[in-house]
Amino acid sequence: MQQNEVINLLIARFEALYPQFLFRALRRLPPPGRVGIPYDLVLRIALGNSGHELALGCLVLENGYHDEVVRAIQRIVRAREQENGLEWLPVLLAPYLTQDDRCLCRQNRIGHLDLVGNAGLESSDVFVAIERSTPRPSPGIERTISPYEGKAERVARRMLLVPQKTWNMRELAAQCEISLGMASMVTTALVEQGVVTKTRKGVALFDPRALFETWEKAYHFSRNPYQVYRTSASASKVVDRIKALPIREPDNWALTLWSGAFELLNETPEEARLGLYWAGDVAECAERLHLGRLIGDTVVLIFQPYDLSVLWQTTALTNGVRVVSPLQLYLDLASGDAEEIELARRVRSRFLSC
Repeated sequence: MQQNEVINLLIARFEALYPQFLFRALRRLPPPGRVGIPYDLVLRIALGNSGHELALGCLVLENGYHDEVVRAIQRIVRAREQENGLEWLPVLLAPYLTQDDRCLCRQNRIGHLDLVGNAGLESSDVFVAIERSTPRPSPGIERTISPYEGKAERVARRMLLVPQKTWNMRELAAQCEISLGMASMVTTALVEQGVVTKTRKGVALFDPRALFETWEKAYHFSRNPYQVYRTSASASKVVDRIKALPIREPDNWALTLWSGAFELLNETPEEARLGLYWAGDVAECAERLHLGRLIGDTVVLIFQPYDLSVLWQTTALTNGVRVVSPLQLYLDLASGDAEEIELARRVRSRFLSC
């Protein structure tokens, strides 16, 4: 299992796995991680009714086998000895951890979480131990694919972007850049949900609105890691700088959130802020746009798309500005606060048929 898949599954199943916790936020650290810091992401949670918040520095394991656990613990211990990585409570995040490996984590004062629901967290004022009896899933048993996790969600995206089309299965797999087997399993899952039909003619949407709203509930904008910068230039000036860049692949950037909504709605934003996706190196992007960390009134949030399908069918406006598709823009905004949800409603009303 890839690291991104482990992270996406944690986000999608967090509430069911850990009803004792409240999910606050998740921030991925830029690869390969900060120098001396072994973690892949920072997970912020609150404990039950107490509301006590913890920041967990998570090192993500791909399978959780013993040798991988030992290497991960050694990385954290080395960072601890060098007085690095102590900003957060250290935690191993894995698909599954055996009881012996969970004990090994405790012995080294390292927390643990897995996708079965086992958890162990210990700090100066918190002790949490959750033990599940579920054994490690057999590698011979195929995991049920959720149509809204990882690359599987490309099927829903592609079908909603071209809602009138009836798809040949091979064509759909090719357009989604996934295997034929995954395309078949995902569409079968969507058929079982009653939102897609499969006939001899091919695969087609049956209830686009239901598919769209089900995906919306499963979507988490926090999957996109981001960096925050500042500049003395206006947001529109930063956009002009982006348009002037000699970008080989023009589809590797697009505005999102309020920035995308105001452009699409042809309105003038009131606040000095800019939100955009950038598929390349973020540090290089910031340097080329003359962005810094501390100085300037304009806040620039650069998001790295968790999957390149986020940038499918970006809208190129007549002024040269690129905005994510209305579908993606709605999903991003609907994950936010009251202001963003209202913008999402307006985008849906104006630009989406589902």
